[in-house]
Amino acid sequence: MDSLSADLGRIFTYSNFADGVAGASGGISAITLFYPLNIIRTKLQTDDPSLKRGISDVVEEIMRSKAEGGGGGFGAFYTGWKGQVIALGCSNFVYFYAYNCLKVIVQKRNKATIGPVQNLAVGAVAGVINVLLTTPLWAVSTRLAVQAKKGTKKGEEPYKGMIDGLVQMYKLAGVRGLWKSVVPNLILVSNPTIHFFVYERVRIIMAKIAKKRGFPLTMIEFFLMGALAKTVATFFTYPLQVVQSQLRNDAKKPNGKQKYTGTFDCLIKIYDIAGWGGLFRGLFAKLWQTVLTAAFQFMTFEKMRIYVKFVLLWLAGKQKAMIKHK
Repeated sequence: MDSLSADLGRIFTYSNFADGVAGASGGISAITLFYPLNIIRTKLQTDDPSLKRGISDVVEEIMRSKAEGGGGGFGAFYTGWKGQVIALGCSNFVYFYAYNCLKVIVQKRNKATIGPVQNLAVGAVAGVINVLLTTPLWAVSTRLAVQAKKGTKKGEEPYKGMIDGLVQMYKLAGVRGLWKSVVPNLILVSNPTIHFFVYERVRIIMAKIAKKRGFPLTMIEFFLMGALAKTVATFFTYPLQVVQSQLRNDAKKPNGKQKYTGTFDCLIKIYDIAGWGGLFRGLFAKLWQTVLTAAFQFMTFEKMRIYVKFVLLWLAGKQKAMIKHK
């Protein structure tokens, strides 16, 4: 009982909350800056597998398209941005908060610094928690982004926003429909797990180098560490990311039909139609988008966590002073 109480005490801390807020802030600022690359990547991943198009074809199409609430042009590259920001902000907060909580609990129980294997396990568990809580948000955000670019087919009612999308998806396909892409999402827990594992290992090495040279790690170094870690994770998990996007976009139609029955059915159908090229379609755009986004996110995260902790501790101190004064 005492152990459980101690663990609960380690979960609800300023440090964990600061990591969650910093992770969400870093993700939101990063995806906003590199969102056009995200639009191109999503478009390529959700294309019909039989189509053979490249980045230049997609850019030309988006420039000609009608963006939400206005004309085409550069504004079209930010269609569906709001849904992505909501999904990513919530997802990053959950992941960073859970990751830091679990890491602190493991370190306190073992009374030692967390090792590589434990680091992987902690990252995987945090990823599972994140997936189970945020899969519906990602499903709707992907549909909003694709809907904004392609419009809706005859008989389909467009989503008006995140809440409306969640309600419509639930009405058409029930709870199961909201979590349809949960299987590839759970498998893709390996992506942030690999990402964080590589980042943490590289960070330890770079911290030792920084200590020897006599000054702390720079913003550029944090940026490069984040980029390297995300590149490794992306190469290992990309085919499943294509399947994930296809399943998120494969919402149940009013007539009850869907293109894919599940994760493995989607993998087989894409491979049958387009081979390995289909499973790696959009990889170049994805690398640019995800590597730059992750690098910028970690660079922002490392700075934001310091500022957020300072503000929280300042507010806590001010509150204690007010209580004492009373």
